[in-house]
Amino acid sequence: MNENSKHSIEQIRDLIFGEQITEYQKMITNLTKECSNLKKRLDTLEKKYQEAIEQLNSENSAKHSESESRRQELLEYIRKVQNEFDHKIEELMEQKVDKSEIGQAFIDWGMKVKKQRI
Repeated sequence: MNENSKHSIEQIRDLIFGEQITEYQKMITNLTKECSNLKKRLDTLEKKYQEAIEQLNSENSAKHSESESRRQELLEYIRKVQNEFDHKIEELMEQKVDKSEIGQAFIDWGMKVKKQRI
């Protein structure tokens, strides 16, 4: 098709359909732009969502590690106190100390545990 026949077809189309085609073309162009903008916004929101999820996972992992570390410290402290207690009991059994000394040892041990709470 040459340029003249294209122009003629466009003129005929304009005469038959009038401004409806132009309006439809404008509407389609506007809808296409709006869809493109919505897709960009959706992509941005999806990226922010993924970043938020990654940050939460990272924070939870750090809290879990901190909690596990704290748990290990407490277990170690309990083992230490238990060993001290067992050692004191053995000493008392070997020395055959009277009841007042045993009572005082328990009181001292209790005070020590109370002061060293983590």
